[in-house]
Amino acid sequence: MEADRGAADLSKIDEELSAGRLWRAKEMLQGRLAQAPFDERLLEKYGTVLLSMGDELDAGRYLFASGVRRQEYEAPIGLFLSRFGKANSEQLMSEMPSKLRRRHKVLAPILPTPEFARHGYTETVLRQLDQLSDKNKHPSRKPPAWHPIPLHERAVPIAVGFVILAIFVVGFYTIVRFFISAVD
Repeated sequence: MEADRGAADLSKIDEELSAGRLWRAKEMLQGRLAQAPFDERLLEKYGTVLLSMGDELDAGRYLFASGVRRQEYEAPIGLFLSRFGKANSEQLMSEMPSKLRRRHKVLAPILPTPEFARHGYTETVLRQLDQLSDKNKHPSRKPPAWHPIPLHERAVPIAVGFVILAIFVVGFYTIVRFFISAVD
């Protein structure tokens, strides 16, 4: 059923594209990218829409991240790779689509591609990227255990709260009585 939904969404996007409503197709794809798990078809489609709109840099970002390589994608992917991160692997990772930054298994086959060598990425940068992705891996985290606070540890803050409340009520009452006596 999920596959049917994805295909239906892409067909709606294709309808918008064929009607010449690039902005609407872009909005629809942005919504799907925000909601869907990693889907290289959505990344590629979004990249092609951006390319059609003349945004070669962002198109290159999404086309590169999709992992799909076609001749017509070489120029935008090349622009993206030449602009970001040659000497700094963290910069390149920060420029990847946000949904992919922490998806190391998805990025692993995409990063060491021939484009890296053509655009000056060295083995050192690839190792840095690999180390960076290892650094961002988190072991499965358990939520912290909830421990109820014992009554004797809650008693003092509760008593202090009641004293402050009593002082406030007495002070308010005194001020009101002062104004009433001043009016009479």
